[in-house]
Amino acid sequence: MCGILRAWVIGRWRAERRAKAARPWVSEHHRRRLVVAAHWTITTAQRAVRPDEPVRVMVADVQRRAVDDFGMTVSRDDAAAVLRERLRSLDVETDAFGTPSS
Repeated sequence: MCGILRAWVIGRWRAERRAKAARPWVSEHHRRRLVVAAHWTITTAQRAVRPDEPVRVMVADVQRRAVDDFGMTVSRDDAAAVLRERLRSLDVETDAFGTPSS
């Protein structure tokens, strides 16, 4: 009985250790996909307007693109952060700089 319990504890410890080691990779993969969704949302918006019109990219557009392209749900705050990061050097109107939702 003690041997079975020890094997179970060791197996559990190894599984938790593997899961912790995989988390940064999963997190980085999730972030890269969110950046790609933001990039394509901006690109699509720029292509859709005439040259004399302002480009508008909303946080909800990025969230929708992430769901459509990657099947992942993204919080409004995460989408806004990535959108702010991508829009630093572009002349684009957005709601990403507003107050975060609760």
